[in-house]
Amino acid sequence: FCQNTGKVAAHKYYLYLFSTMIPFQQNPKAILVTGILLATLYSIGLVEIGIEIGQIDVKEQFRRQLRGDRRNMIECGGHPQKLYGHVHVAKTGGSSLNNQMALTFERVCGHKNYSYEAFRKGNGKGVHLKVPNEMDQIGYEDCDYISQEARAEWWIDHKEKFHNMEMELHVPCRDSIDHLLSMCHFDRGVYKPSTLKCDAETEEEYFDSVKECFVAMNRYDDKLEQHFSVKCFDFKESFTGYVEYMKNFLEERRFIPDQFEHIESANSHRNKDTECIWDRPDLLEKTRKWLIQQNPYYEFCDKCMGTNNELSFTSDNAAQSS
Repeated sequence: FCQNTGKVAAHKYYLYLFSTMIPFQQNPKAILVTGILLATLYSIGLVEIGIEIGQIDVKEQFRRQLRGDRRNMIECGGHPQKLYGHVHVAKTGGSSLNNQMALTFERVCGHKNYSYEAFRKGNGKGVHLKVPNEMDQIGYEDCDYISQEARAEWWIDHKEKFHNMEMELHVPCRDSIDHLLSMCHFDRGVYKPSTLKCDAETEEEYFDSVKECFVAMNRYDDKLEQHFSVKCFDFKESFTGYVEYMKNFLEERRFIPDQFEHIESANSHRNKDTECIWDRPDLLEKTRKWLIQQNPYYEFCDKCMGTNNELSFTSDNAAQSS
């Protein structure tokens, strides 16, 4: 397949070169000799030269023809047309997703794992943390997919480091109440488990208890949409539909594990029987509305899910996506 693609590029380049010579060749014999010469060069094995030239000049001249099948460049060792970014929202399985993406695809650059070292360190088991400064030192020149769990401004601040390429960000969306309670249960570092005060005497006291559950809720901001194309997807599909969907755009690794180890959560097992909000339908509805009104992430997911901006992982949608 890739060899044929190269031949097409070379062939089109020779035709293009020949056509540019015609105005300067008034002598029919000269045109014939030029044509024979080019045909001879093509047929005696100098296709590689044509491929190299084609990658430089013909890529611009014939981009649309060569990308009739959008996988052409990927399957031939190239890069997708745009960069893809995973906005790692806390408590949406982002560490495990970063790990699985790095083990499945080439040129994944993530805060929790990189393709180039995913097997070298622990044969794909566990994350390999890289602080943002370390990622900056490595650079992003060979990245096709970037996963980061920094504040939203990080993406905007790094546009120049991404060489101002067109970029599409993917935001995992989780049911707001389920997400809130998972954050309430989080126990790591400065974050300690918290409990919603369903019996609070005032709404202010209750919503203060909601805020106490928040974990790094600054990773999405509406400002991202001013700089990037931003898509949403159902976080429950992260390890199935989403990974399968991205095969349309990223190059798969030669060796892919049969099984993936999901990163162990900092949460102990949640006991829903102790989560008071499930017994208070009035609080459930009130809390959902408050979260959407107060936090850009929940507002974005509420507006995005179910629209054309949601990655739905069907074959038809994958074929239409750009």
